Amino acid sequence: MRSLRSLMPNILPCGPGVRDRPPSLAGGTVSMGRTTHRKGLANDRRAARRPAAAGRVDDGRSRPPARRRPPLRTPGRKPHDVASPTRLHQSIALLLGSALQESCPADLDVTQGVEVRLSRTRAFIPDVLVTELDAASRNPSHYRPNEVMLVVEIVSEGSRSIDRVLKPALYAEADIPYFWRIETEAGIVVHAHKLDPSKRIYVEKARMTDGILLPEPWEIDIPLSRITPRSR
Repeated sequence: MRSLRSLMPNILPCGPGVRDRPPSLAGGTVSMGRTTHRKGLANDRRAARRPAAAGRVDDGRSRPPARRRPPLRTPGRKPHDVASPTRLHQSIALLLGSALQESCPADLDVTQGVEVRLSRTRAFIPDVLVTELDAASRNPSHYRPNEVMLVVEIVSEGSRSIDRVLKPALYAEADIPYFWRIETEAGIVVHAHKLDPSKRIYVEKARMTDGILLPEPWEIDIPLSRITPRSR
């Protein structure tokens, strides 16, 4: 005769201590729907964190959109959407640089459009600048203020307040000895300034409408025609 247990396989065993045992140890099979659901969610999360297998293509839909970083701009540099300088502006800078180069002392150098890094967060690019020759011999992409003797800014229509107010104030704070500002609205007018080191501001030494005649930073005598662009 078969035992009662073999005839009733789905009946759980009973007896002392059996009721307190976990279902998996009490014999038989028990379905735990809520636990199974939680395990399924955990498995789904682990699968989502797993890298894509070799050969599988990630369509990018599971990833958040990448954030675009804004372009880095150095203060004082002109962004790409600013209009280019005029022919008059560039021609004056070219002619003035050439004239200064002819007369400057052997330990100085004249160049155009090279950055002067005033601090860690601010830099300007003068139209014309005179620097120490030792510094220029490095072929630098920027100069430190202590390597610069003279900066020249030619005022443009879109940079009047910057060229007239902001740049001279910051050049003076950086202890650059000489600053010239050239106006072109009513002919070529050169304003020559020298640094007052005690106050760290520029003092105007000359306003010239017929050329450049100055005793410093070296003896300079440039007729107006020398820096006037050609015209019909």
